Amino acid sequence: MRIPWSGPSRGRARAATRQHTRSRKQAPQSRLPRFLQPPVTFLQEAWGELKKAHWPTRETALNLTLVVIAVSIVTGMFLSGVDYIFAKLFALLVQQGL
Repeated sequence: MRIPWSGPSRGRARAATRQHTRSRKQAPQSRLPRFLQPPVTFLQEAWGELKKAHWPTRETALNLTLVVIAVSIVTGMFLSGVDYIFAKLFALLVQQGL
């Protein structure tokens, strides 16, 4: 019985991977001190991602902001109503002595 992950093809794949990693060019050395390289690299990559982002138009941003405000107000009113009902029920239970 042959095990799928064993055999000569697996060894060839590893050799090809090792050879590929050796042939890659080294990244150019930065002139920054070593402790500053990770934060600078992070900021460069973040800036690159921000350039790729699709930003909404001003009108879309305004409309979505208004939707969020409206939903927040409706949710607040609903929760206030539920709180009021529970407060009255609790006060009624306390008055009855239960």
